[in-house]
Amino acid sequence: MIYLDTSVALAQLLAEDRLPPEALWQEPLISSRLIEYEIWTRIHSLKLARSHGDEVRTLLGRIALVELSLPVLARLWNRFPSQSERSMLFISRRWTLSRSKDRA
Repeated sequence: MIYLDTSVALAQLLAEDRLPPEALWQEPLISSRLIEYEIWTRIHSLKLARSHGDEVRTLLGRIALVELSLPVLARLWNRFPSQSERSMLFISRRWTLSRSKDRA
């Protein structure tokens, strides 16, 4: 099962220069229900609903959609740490562990 990001779906729908490999579309796909909103928002903003609507509906019909329940949304409401914050946290933990070993 492959998690399908909105950017990948839009790249396929809009025939962008960088397309996902064809093999991806043979796999079972999963995404959050948010992908439906994000795709349609972009398609409507580009005024492509008439020309791309059937293709959008076909693609969305192939995706197993995960509902955005309160626990899922609650995780989204909290800020994710940036890569540098995660690195600093890792370094800090490593330093703390090495110091505790030195004391033992």
